[in-house]
Amino acid sequence: MNVNSKNIVTLSIFSSINSLYILLYILNQTFLQIICTLCIMLLLLSGLVVFLKVHKISEYKEDDKLEIISKEKIEYCVIYLYEQLNDKLTIIRQYLLWNNRMKNITVIIIIYLLGNILSFINFNVFFYLLTWVIFLYNYINDTYINNAYKMIHPIYVNIKEQAKYLYDNIPKLQHLKKNI
Repeated sequence: MNVNSKNIVTLSIFSSINSLYILLYILNQTFLQIICTLCIMLLLLSGLVVFLKVHKISEYKEDDKLEIISKEKIEYCVIYLYEQLNDKLTIIRQYLLWNNRMKNITVIIIIYLLGNILSFINFNVFFYLLTWVIFLYNYINDTYINNAYKMIHPIYVNIKEQAKYLYDNIPKLQHLKKNI
């Protein structure tokens, strides 16, 4: 496993969400109660650090303006969010305009199946499972998916072409000029 910033961020998000769900399960409290408890613990910990004088208070001036997040980082995040949002909305627009019927039918079937599967799954369980899926996908992608993709892609293309051929051979009855 390569250790880079993306893997560290993914691992930290994964462990944070897992620890949060473990706290939810162990303490048998709601999500907001756990968040409030963690905030209170953070404030108490910072109070303990100030009380024990772990750092020198004289080093910090109250009027100093700290730059915790730089303008460049915020600008990068806004531009990234802007590009991703526009890309996704363009894809949604293509589906709504029915540019590709096979893709639309596939999306309808996937949404229908997800609706049936998720009808009996709690949102918390779904979010927890989604966290596991994203984490495992990020770490398994390089080893298994890329290697399997080379073998499975020709089969997928063949099945897709056969399904398109089958759909195209359904009689459309456009040659009939009769009006009812």
